[in-house]
Amino acid sequence: MATPPRTAAGRLGNVCGVIHVQRSTLVRCLSAHDENELLERVPSITDGELKLIGERADYYAFSGEDAKRNGSMGISRAVSLAAVDVLEGASRDLKRWDGERDPGVEERALRRLNSRPIRFGETLPT
Repeated sequence: MATPPRTAAGRLGNVCGVIHVQRSTLVRCLSAHDENELLERVPSITDGELKLIGERADYYAFSGEDAKRNGSMGISRAVSLAAVDVLEGASRDLKRWDGERDPGVEERALRRLNSRPIRFGETLPT
């Protein structure tokens, strides 16, 4: 999925930014928005998908409709929306707006993330 064209004038000149998303951060963001089905997929996402999530998250955080109205969007919400786009192939609203975490769900997901095998050439989860 291509990132929509945008200009980031005033923020980065003509350079599009990327929010560098780690798998553990993605777990926390998705957990905060009750996206448990996507949470299960985090251990198997590729580094390329992680980069795409970072590019989309940057768009949502600084150039999306919420950002235009409010000046910016919370990073957790931006990362979660970007993960929906990249992993499901289409945009939709998040299951929970407020970003309140369920510590048990988050802890189990982080434990699974840290116990998965690392593929050749992949960066270690952080």
